[in-house]
Amino acid sequence: MNTDNQTPQSTETQIEVMIRAINALTAKVDNLTVERATEPTAEEDQHITANIPAT
Repeated sequence: MNTDNQTPQSTETQIEVMIRAINALTAKVDNLTVERATEPTAEEDQHITANIPAT
C-alpha cells in the first residue's frame, strides 16, 4: 500500500507482499482448492437451473 510519505513499491514487490499475505492467511487451511477463478462462459451459464415454485 502506498501513502504520501512512502516510496512507491515496484510491481514485483507488491506481488511478493500479496503472496506472503495469502500464504499467511491460508497456512492453516487444509485442502484449499480454487474451484473457479473466472466467470462462467455463456455456454456454462446455459446449464444452470433453478427450481422456483409456481405462484
